Amino acid sequence: MTSRAKGIHFVLDNSPVLLIAALGLLLRLWQLGHENFWLDELGVANAAFQPTLSQALKAANEHIMAMPLDYIIAWIAARWSHAESWLRLPEAIWGFLTLLAGYKLSLKLSANKRVALFSLLMLALSPILIAYSQELRFYAPLIFFFTLSLYFGLEAVQRSRPKDWLTFTLVTLLGIYFHLYAILAVGTVLMWLAVYFGRPDWEQRRDAFAVSALVLSIAFLVGMFTFGGVYAERKLSLFMYESFSSFLFSGLGWSPAFPASAAGWLFGLLMMSFGWLGVITSIRKNPLDPSAILFYGAVLQIMMVVLFDIFRNYPLFARQIVMLVPVTTYFAAQGVDWSIEQILAHSQSASRTAWTTGAFFALFVLAALPALHQYYQSKKGSHQDILAILTEQWQVPEPIHVEAGVLEVFTYYWSQDPGNQSLVTALTPLDYNSTDGWHSPSPAWFVINYPPAEGTENALRAVGFIPVYTPTYNTLHPQMLWHRK
Repeated sequence: MTSRAKGIHFVLDNSPVLLIAALGLLLRLWQLGHENFWLDELGVANAAFQPTLSQALKAANEHIMAMPLDYIIAWIAARWSHAESWLRLPEAIWGFLTLLAGYKLSLKLSANKRVALFSLLMLALSPILIAYSQELRFYAPLIFFFTLSLYFGLEAVQRSRPKDWLTFTLVTLLGIYFHLYAILAVGTVLMWLAVYFGRPDWEQRRDAFAVSALVLSIAFLVGMFTFGGVYAERKLSLFMYESFSSFLFSGLGWSPAFPASAAGWLFGLLMMSFGWLGVITSIRKNPLDPSAILFYGAVLQIMMVVLFDIFRNYPLFARQIVMLVPVTTYFAAQGVDWSIEQILAHSQSASRTAWTTGAFFALFVLAALPALHQYYQSKKGSHQDILAILTEQWQVPEPIHVEAGVLEVFTYYWSQDPGNQSLVTALTPLDYNSTDGWHSPSPAWFVINYPPAEGTENALRAVGFIPVYTPTYNTLHPQMLWHRK
């Protein structure tokens, strides 16, 4: 067979995989530069804009959990352009590669191409994975390397060849220097390894894993103490920003991570329902099967993230467990496959298989459409709407008090238009204790996060402020504008 014939044969054999992967890539590139950088994204961008790599890494070291590799890639990309779409492109590529890694992991775990294809479809359509593939931060490579580490870890445990352990170690090591949580895959690999306890080749597997774990532990500690960033000195509540249910459901891809109507929840609810079905059937089939152990590992990894936050005095965020989304999609695919088998068990028609499989494919595609539509319609922050209002109503020398973090975004984007220079000059950090900004009767503007903290709205009204702008429901990280005449 000629090389051309082999190529055609490969494409035909893998056409469903290629088509779904192409769809996933398109969704990750769609509107890639539509939204401005926001909050932490702008922090990465500012590091990338530094003139030298050493300055970029110094700036990155001021951020929390900021391993160097993603910043290095962003810095290299910024040598050509500062455009949002260009700087986010590497994250979109990592997101696309996650589809292929998730497909391979699902195929290896299940030895079932239908399960792997459904897993690939869910990964391609997952709104939370698309969102992190369009964000200039280190979460897209974390998800990719965590997934790939699981794949090579299972490969190493099952085959236990030196090259398999070396590949697993190198992949995980590389992942750690994108994000420390890539090391959490080691816990699942250890559980897979434990199944071989007492077998004739146990010691060889154990020793190989021990060497790998030692290397990765050293790399983790070096990364944490060298690039780990500065955590808050004061004690922060674990649930300061998110409840545990929000942390869990949003982080696992079961609830929207952006403003959504009831229809926008359908895809996540399907994922959760079929996911639990997949977990139950996997454990009932064999509680020591790699699939069942994958679930135990996910539970352990969630516990480790929570304990790490407690130890490092940091609040819970859903994004901290987003690397587990390929795991939840795998179990959802298992649940779908079990459901198809139950339906086919009552049918003697061979053609029923294709129709039933196609119906489930269509179900997930249709369920994803509202969520995807609402994601692409959402916007980051309110700075553009607030700028339009202030351009018409602001008067010199009224100060514009803006909450910390948001101030940097306003300054960065407003400064790009020379006509906004007077507005930029009026921007000042919001200090609720300042007599000039809060208690003084002089005219002023306040930009606060929405919804306001408890008591803030009444306190503002008590000193003469009235709301001028309230953000629309589809705004991520929204702000509210107040004015006192």
